[in-house]
Amino acid sequence: MKTMLKFEWKKTWKSKKLLTLSLLALFSVSFMYFYHYSMQKEALSDKSNIYSDYNNETFALLTYYMETLNHEDSPPDTPELYKNANQMNLSIMEVQRAISKGDLDSLPKLELEFIQRVESHLELGGEFNILAEEDLKRWKTKNELLIQHELPYDTEEYPISTGPFMKSMLALFLGITGSIIFVLFFSDNLNAEYEQQTIRTLVTQPTKKWNILLSKYTILIIYAWIWAVFLLIFSLLIPSIFQREIGNFQYPQLVVGNAGHEFVDTSTFILQILFLFVGTASFVISLLLLISTICKKRFLTIIFFLVLFVGGSLLTTNIPWLTVSWNPFLYINISNYLETTENNNLLFPNFILMTYSFIGFLFSLFFMKKTALFNFESLQQKPFRGGNVYSKIKSINAILLFELRKVLRKGPLKQLVIILLIAFIGAYVYLANETNQRQEYFWDYWDRMVNFHKEQIIPLTEAQILSKEKEIEDLEVENSKEAEDQLKLEAAKNHLEQLNQSLFSQTNDLKSLEEMITSYEQEDWSAVYHYWIYQNQLWKGDIDTEGSYESFISNFTFEASIEEKKWLDRYNIAPLQNPEILYTIHEKKLDKSKSMKIDSTGLFSLFLFYDLNIYLGLFAIILYLVASIFSSEHGKSRTIDFLRTQPLYPSTLLTGKIMVSSMISGMIFLACSMLIILLGTISNRFGDWFYPVIHYDTPQQSGAAGYNGFIMEQGAFHFITMGEYLVYAGLLGFCSLFFYLSIAVGLAVFIKNEILILALTIFISIVGYTLISNEMLVGISHWLPFSYLEIGKVINGAQGLALENAMIHPLTGIVVLIISSVLIFAGTFICQKIYSR
Repeated sequence: MKTMLKFEWKKTWKSKKLLTLSLLALFSVSFMYFYHYSMQKEALSDKSNIYSDYNNETFALLTYYMETLNHEDSPPDTPELYKNANQMNLSIMEVQRAISKGDLDSLPKLELEFIQRVESHLELGGEFNILAEEDLKRWKTKNELLIQHELPYDTEEYPISTGPFMKSMLALFLGITGSIIFVLFFSDNLNAEYEQQTIRTLVTQPTKKWNILLSKYTILIIYAWIWAVFLLIFSLLIPSIFQREIGNFQYPQLVVGNAGHEFVDTSTFILQILFLFVGTASFVISLLLLISTICKKRFLTIIFFLVLFVGGSLLTTNIPWLTVSWNPFLYINISNYLETTENNNLLFPNFILMTYSFIGFLFSLFFMKKTALFNFESLQQKPFRGGNVYSKIKSINAILLFELRKVLRKGPLKQLVIILLIAFIGAYVYLANETNQRQEYFWDYWDRMVNFHKEQIIPLTEAQILSKEKEIEDLEVENSKEAEDQLKLEAAKNHLEQLNQSLFSQTNDLKSLEEMITSYEQEDWSAVYHYWIYQNQLWKGDIDTEGSYESFISNFTFEASIEEKKWLDRYNIAPLQNPEILYTIHEKKLDKSKSMKIDSTGLFSLFLFYDLNIYLGLFAIILYLVASIFSSEHGKSRTIDFLRTQPLYPSTLLTGKIMVSSMISGMIFLACSMLIILLGTISNRFGDWFYPVIHYDTPQQSGAAGYNGFIMEQGAFHFITMGEYLVYAGLLGFCSLFFYLSIAVGLAVFIKNEILILALTIFISIVGYTLISNEMLVGISHWLPFSYLEIGKVINGAQGLALENAMIHPLTGIVVLIISSVLIFAGTFICQKIYSR
């Protein structure tokens, strides 16, 4: 064992993976720190906007109390409530002033003063609907801890102080994201032995197979902890250098469970992350080795691992009955688990993870002796065209046929097709299940609303009416001539009239709701949409009622929801879940995953493929396949040297690889799109070509002559059809894929490792996408290809609105991406010609 361990360490040491791992950790932490630093202004701006909402609520209270004070019959506590509301308003102004100055040191104390004013307001019998009482308690506790330890405020989403930043980095790079990076980095630990046939040499040595496997398992555990140590060191040093102090690790971290909430200091939270990492690292590495022994190919191992790992995580997160203690995927998102559990004992999670790790190791040992599953390679390949040769063939056609045959016969393409087929079927089953659950939820929600009206609201109002009628009857029997008694009688009659009006309104609401449910069952969509239009108009405030409807949803969203229902009614299109409102980008307080509409029809499934950026995962898989086509010519089996001895120009070899890669990439992308539509059509139905998709318009567009959209205070919008959206999405998808492909091919001329090619392609894309929001580049962002890589936001206008550039349009993007791809390919040929000399 000791000898094998030294052998494995020496092998990985000579491959310079330790150096690369340290540089990767340094780059990752540095990039995230500067990203967090760049987001400070935006985070503080969001916080200031929240206080603006508090200010609006407080101003409404002040107005109400001021009007109440003018009445002679105002409640006795009104003056105190008015005074306290005025103090709340002053506290909000102090907080906003501190935010504008960037005075984060005094922010906890100022916020605590505001919180105490809100508490006083609630104790006096007032209401502050915009802030939940539980959130108020958590907020107060956190600020008290910050003041106690003399800590400045730090943003939760983008921390830059040492302790919170270190916690954020460990949570990110030791959790799901870090596991995927680690697997991409070390996926060849065992696969390389099979691909290069060195496993045959190892098994002929005087050592047992479990010893070989255990040495690889141990060396990966060592590297996992080296990765963790690098993250610890760099996440400590980088903030300390820029802030010129090591920082405080007593910053409070919120832990929320079923029984309530508590705060733990950052140092404790970091230790908990590291302690749970013992088990998660063991589980991830055993899973990697198990898949490696099953597939025995690096490419297939990575794809299979990603599908299983990410799929297991998503299913565990979204299916309640899977969140059980024996499910290992419950713990791999370390930070999320620690933030949502009251159990500080992490021995049991580690025991579960280590048990699965041991079982995975045993299965790995079993499959190590077996033939690989999904093995499409044959040692005896039949001759191409039965051994017949071409009498005359151009060199470019010959190399095209050669590259195409090689890709088809080597196996990864067939393996990829099977994995993608399984992944897309699994994803569609999940989508269909989520759609059905949403449908059941709304039926249950409507039933509860009906019962609530029948059993509580209406009976309560009827009881109040009976009580008030009895009171009036008693007063009339007394027939008192006193002015005070006459006022009581008049007030009681007015109140009775209001109660009767309320009962009438409640009865009508119940009747409308029951009619809507009946219409929904009978698929009378017009009646359903009329009901929801009325409800949105009511919530928005377009309909005058005696009651008041308070909502944190913007008028923009309400108006978009109303116009959407009108469009659906006009084309008689079936409603989708969520039917009530249309989620828009202005609703930052809403959870998009729970508020957006979903459906399992063919067209809408494809729409979600683009809207949720799932296509980026497919792009990454395709790019890895393309990178492997180029890198497979190098390494120990340098077949590129043989090709260079043939009477072919180097440019011909490159052209063949590019054309085959482009053709296969395009076919995979097209096949996946067709598969999504086919699954939806077979399982549900094709979908609605004219289903409305909201398009956000810039001020330049809404101010143009002949504009026929809808202009609101928050912005303007109009609707496009689902068919138009998907046509643009398909074209932009193809162009984006070839743009990514051009970058990967350009890197492949100089880099011979597929993982590094993929990582650099992603890095260049992220950097380019980040830079387009720079003030210097916003004006020309429509000419930059990186502006069009987030397809959904380009088509619905959100990208143009975010960059304040009305010229960002799908057609412009298609032209820009094509030109950029051609230029990069041309540059690649030039560089390859220079490089090959």
